[in-house]
Amino acid sequence: MRRYTLAAVAAVCTGAAGARGGIPTWLIGVALVIASCAAALAVGAPLWLLPAAAASAWGVARFHGSRSLGDYCLFVCGATACGGWFLARNFWSLQVDIDGTPMGELCQFLLLSLAVAASAPGLAAVGCTPSTLGLLLCAHALVFACVEDALHAEAHEDGEPMYPPYLVALTSVAGVTLAGKLEGDGRIPKSFAWLMRCIHGGKIALVLLPGRPVQVDPMKPTLKAPGMKHLKI
Repeated sequence: MRRYTLAAVAAVCTGAAGARGGIPTWLIGVALVIASCAAALAVGAPLWLLPAAAASAWGVARFHGSRSLGDYCLFVCGATACGGWFLARNFWSLQVDIDGTPMGELCQFLLLSLAVAASAPGLAAVGCTPSTLGLLLCAHALVFACVEDALHAEAHEDGEPMYPPYLVALTSVAGVTLAGKLEGDGRIPKSFAWLMRCIHGGKIALVLLPGRPVQVDPMKPTLKAPGMKHLKI
């Protein structure tokens, strides 16, 4: 199965999928659907979630050849549904505040960030207006910066930050580089590129701020999310 999945991804990346004499798009779609369903089952997804995983894989496979916004919406909806289930199963119900932000609210930010990040590449491929793409990317940068700020502000018992500083630096550099690339290609206006640089560049300051231990409300009961150990209070 791993070989078929890698072959499908390679065919999409090299342009062999759907090309004359190349691998048929439907065959690539079938391979991706099987792989996505197998991955969902591997992380413990219920059977009712498999249609979402399959629809996501089928949508992105068809989008490679059709450039249809409907096909890409299928991918975004399926990926968001799978991501939402994973967050709800493992983190959403935990009674923990991360830098003053309830875990449920933080999961909402993460799910919104996932949905926007999944939407942006497809919108760019179908030729949306530069202002629309720039607005989406700036919204994603702002939401993701809030998530990173909350996670980096907390620390484990040994003093190490919950969210490592090198990840903050890595996402910041990637964001600034992406803004410059998109501006150079004319994909986003200069104003939105400047705003993206400000948001991603400002996150570097988080590296200089030490984290603090996670605070758990002693009045709240111990919860156990499926697949996780009891949370100590």
